[in-house]
Amino acid sequence: MLKTPFINAFNIKKSDLVSICGAGGKTTLLCRLADEAKALGFKVLVTTTTKLFMPEASQYDAIDLSGNVLFEPPPQLPGVYFCATGKRGDLKVTGVSIEALQLRKGLFDLILIEADGAAQKKLKGWRETEPVIPEMTTKTIGIVDIQTLNQTISEDLVHRIERFCQLVDSKPGATLTSDHLARMIRHKNGLFQYARGQRLLYFNKIETEEQLAQARTLAKNIPVTAILGSLHKGVVHEPT
Repeated sequence: MLKTPFINAFNIKKSDLVSICGAGGKTTLLCRLADEAKALGFKVLVTTTTKLFMPEASQYDAIDLSGNVLFEPPPQLPGVYFCATGKRGDLKVTGVSIEALQLRKGLFDLILIEADGAAQKKLKGWRETEPVIPEMTTKTIGIVDIQTLNQTISEDLVHRIERFCQLVDSKPGATLTSDHLARMIRHKNGLFQYARGQRLLYFNKIETEEQLAQARTLAKNIPVTAILGSLHKGVVHEPT
């Protein structure tokens, strides 16, 4: 079994800047990709353009909370370098200066950005200003939680439910179907709104054969490269 299944599945290389959007595992994927890249000898910058929970100390090798990507001394060794704007003890931190990111990106082999927020809900409807994806992004990963299928469209499930229902042509109280997810992914104001670089669709939380079959069926009907897997199990499935 590969020790870096997700880096390989997304074909992430040195000099990539990867922006992650959607709901249902963004932060977990961000951390998994960072750990795998470090294992390959990468200097990895992890940051956000929106808000992010402050990581545990065990999740990074160095931290800068100035918002200006100021690591002293500059990164020399493989590792995970976390940068945001805030102070130690904060529950959440905010994004970095895009200008600083542009200026200092050459210090790192890979940049991973959490570029979206979903208030810890499993689905969302996007405002006109979301997600916040830098122009220099080479890959945009959109996450979809396959376990939302057959759940009730409600405030508990969906962040900004009114916008979501407009996107998928449904209403609160309806049962979420594969057609709803397909509309959310395909819509010009949906999951890949403002996407840059290569678009990659990630179906997460595939824990059963039924969920795998559902994800494979959905993937066939969406013209975006799809990766199917479970971050919980650390497994990537073949798309067909």
